[in-house]
Amino acid sequence: EIKGKWYKVYLFSEKSGYFTAFFIDETRERRAQEDAEQFFKVNMGLLCIVRTSDGEILRANSEWEELLGYKLNEIEGKSFFEFIHKEDIGAALEAVEKIKNGESISNFVNRYRCSNGNYKYFKWRVYPKEEIVYASAIDVTEEKLKESELIKQNQLQNMLMSFSLKYINIPVSEIENGIKEAL
Repeated sequence: EIKGKWYKVYLFSEKSGYFTAFFIDETRERRAQEDAEQFFKVNMGLLCIVRTSDGEILRANSEWEELLGYKLNEIEGKSFFEFIHKEDIGAALEAVEKIKNGESISNFVNRYRCSNGNYKYFKWRVYPKEEIVYASAIDVTEEKLKESELIKQNQLQNMLMSFSLKYINIPVSEIENGIKEAL
């Protein structure tokens, strides 16, 4: 580094005691690399670079540690399939086929195993480029749990409404049979 600039230097000598030097300014490339590194560090979601052919996680950001509890050396070098919930493997394989065909994917949700054995839901955005994939995800576990609870409440309300409509005008003499049938 010379005065805030980065140079690649090539030296060669054709004659003893003399040499020629070529300086190539790499400042722009170096700063772009540093910016990408900083972005990788400060992002609040999961970021990773994955090899398309086998799903190996080539690089992951520190949020994998924060959100899933794994150290980076437990993530990098492994296939992302090792962390996906078994019920989500089929959908993940379908998504991989789309990616292999060059398609980007948005809003793909699946569950990833945490280091403590629990699972969290993540919504993914995936962009393929040649033999690698750039992927980012946000944790949507809380939203999915709320959604699941709302579905259960809705089902319970529908069931109660159905029972109410069916048995609202039941004669007193048939109440006992109606209760047994409802249960």
